[in-house]
Amino acid sequence: MDTENCVGAVALDIEGTGSSINDKTFAIGFAHVPLIPEVTDGSDREAFGRHLKQRLIVLDLGKPDGMPWEDYWVEEGFEMHTYSEFWSQHVNVLDKLQSEDWTVAVKTEKEFADAINDTLRLIEEEYTSTLLLSDTLTNDVPTVSELLTRHGHLPLRKTRRGGYQSGSEVDSYVMGTLGLPLTTSWSVFADIKKALLGTQLSYARVYDHDPSNDAAAILSDCISAHVYNAKK
Repeated sequence: MDTENCVGAVALDIEGTGSSINDKTFAIGFAHVPLIPEVTDGSDREAFGRHLKQRLIVLDLGKPDGMPWEDYWVEEGFEMHTYSEFWSQHVNVLDKLQSEDWTVAVKTEKEFADAINDTLRLIEEEYTSTLLLSDTLTNDVPTVSELLTRHGHLPLRKTRRGGYQSGSEVDSYVMGTLGLPLTTSWSVFADIKKALLGTQLSYARVYDHDPSNDAAAILSDCISAHVYNAKK
């Protein structure tokens, strides 16, 4: 289908070694769909999956073969709290993301920033305009923007064409759609979201810390809320 005359919803998700000055963002995933009636009005539960496109870009962290990830964290001066609280429980994901099987795997930070910029440009070329989505806009957007501008590219508040980029924080959008106060606890919100939105699309959400899959799950939450609202 020709999507050049419609708006595209583009979700992003990132993974990194931590948040200190020595840490690195090493993976970014994008997921996007055209905001066309069959995707957003609930008339076709399969449409989201048919139109969904995902992209993954990975920076090679350079860990020597056979070296434990914890030892490498210490050697590189990465934030140990992030490793002990998160990555130590998902070493298989680290191994997967750092394998050589990816279409876009780069060796330097500049190549990483260039690949992100090129991917955004290619996505934008598919649509009249794009809506940028994240579940943590205050983290993902400034982190990626700083990376892009450090290597000569426009920040995420700009499109690759130089216009202003619109965006939305997905959970806030979902809360508003469901009529929930912003003070709703995360556990209650998750249960309500699952009950009300879980059957809107015929799409199996996967949060597995592969950022391309997480971006698709974020996008599906947003579209599910849109469909739910359209049916009210």
